[in-house]
Amino acid sequence: TQSPTGTFKMKSYRVRYALFNNTTSYAQYWSLITGRIYFHSLLYSAKDASTYTTTSYNNLGTNVSHGCIRLTVPDARWIWYNCAPETEVEIRKGSKKDKETAAIREKLKLPKLPSKRPALKPGKIPMTDNWTIDEIPHEVEFIQGSQ
Repeated sequence: TQSPTGTFKMKSYRVRYALFNNTTSYAQYWSLITGRIYFHSLLYSAKDASTYTTTSYNNLGTNVSHGCIRLTVPDARWIWYNCAPETEVEIRKGSKKDKETAAIREKLKLPKLPSKRPALKPGKIPMTDNWTIDEIPHEVEFIQGSQ
């Protein structure tokens, strides 16, 4: 399904790691944009970061969802922590004729999919950030989803 285009104010609803309704796929760092459209990470086959799906990674940047914006984990995490409710976001169609979007796409560099999955254990995902959300000043509380 095509993602809606336009300018939206992000909502306060956030989910850290959740299962898609009526599926066996999970994603991380869900941030509600509008309606049922979210920014979220690539997909996993279990609630375990070592089970990311190759297809999901290889399809980043293509229309393969129900309208959500699927991102790499670091990008989805950055939005989850840094884009407060009411942050204005613009979703563009991404036409090859659109010079602004083309300029953005030229700067995007996705790393190659690892040939070997990292040896991770559920509940033991390494923390790569050197800060916590409590250290970031904010005036609007996030609503942690319950999925």
